[in-house]
Amino acid sequence: MLKIAMIAGPIAYTVALSNALSRYCRIDLYCGRRYAGQEDPSIFSGLAENVTLILYEEYRKRDPRNVLAQYKLCRMLRKGGYDLIHLQFEWEWAMLLFYPLIRKIPLVFTVHDPYQHPGYRHLLILYMDLLQAFFIGKAKRLVVHGSVMRRQLLERYPRVKPEKVLSHLIGDSSLRSRMESNATAGSEPSPDNIILFFGNVRPNKGVPYLAKAEPLIAAKLDNFRIHIVGRCADDSYKKLIVDRNRYVLSEEFLPHDQVAGIFFAASVVVLPYIDATQTAVIPLAYGYGRPVVATAVGGLVDMVEDGITGILVEPRNEKALADAICTILTDKELAGRMGRNAREFAKTRLSWESSAAATADLYESVMAEESGGR
Repeated sequence: MLKIAMIAGPIAYTVALSNALSRYCRIDLYCGRRYAGQEDPSIFSGLAENVTLILYEEYRKRDPRNVLAQYKLCRMLRKGGYDLIHLQFEWEWAMLLFYPLIRKIPLVFTVHDPYQHPGYRHLLILYMDLLQAFFIGKAKRLVVHGSVMRRQLLERYPRVKPEKVLSHLIGDSSLRSRMESNATAGSEPSPDNIILFFGNVRPNKGVPYLAKAEPLIAAKLDNFRIHIVGRCADDSYKKLIVDRNRYVLSEEFLPHDQVAGIFFAASVVVLPYIDATQTAVIPLAYGYGRPVVATAVGGLVDMVEDGITGILVEPRNEKALADAICTILTDKELAGRMGRNAREFAKTRLSWESSAAATADLYESVMAEESGGR
């Protein structure tokens, strides 16, 4: 059984993938202590038997203590007896200093964002792009999520060989337990016309367009509410609100045990993004049997079957957004059918088991290649 060092990026994603991979290999899941402290600690309570959590020290990017911390991390990786390292984010600049310590261990790199999202500072984008390009150059294999991201990666990095890139869609990290414990609860979309935006509010999320859509929805519907749930890094949408009484704003991190109530209360989940690569919100919505309205950007087009699990609209178009929302809210039969289709899509196309099997095959292909080259 292979021994893999999994370097966590998005924590819920990495935990779910590691658990699913545990039937194929042993996983040491490395996660920065500061980064892990920003998550609900319960996310680590259900690690599979073959998954071991290792917390390492890490600091803010400009903190000089990162140099020593990354050196210690590379020493741990070098001494760990790993067959392969699977990197889930661009890592830290200090890692470049000590990469020679681990260069003999084959590297797999998951590229979550071939292009960085707008709204970040230019220097931060440059920083992430440089690190991403470095590890793409060092990786034996690359992983992306969906056909759009695969095409973007190959366009941006033309030296990457297509056969070296694995594409799989991401699932909901707690989908299995939810389906077992909530098989019937909230199975149909709520009749209360609750429009849910869920997740961190950032410039690329397009929440101002949802605010602009509010009066257009009000012209067709008397009874609806817009729930915006997630930490707010961009409050520009607030000055566009016409009727504050139609909104419920929860600008804070939501513990995992409260997520079910938010989604079961929703009639439709809305993603008005102006830019995206992938999202964990659609798998969440599908796991709860909720239809979505999403913009046709990035990997969202791979996750929404237009007219079947939800409705796709063009970005930056509040009228199209409002029309799609009203189509679902005014047709309860359609909403119910889309919700059931979404749940089925989650169980099949967004299965962590299939993603893990494909990833395990990728690991084996790397090891076979390494053995053949010796």
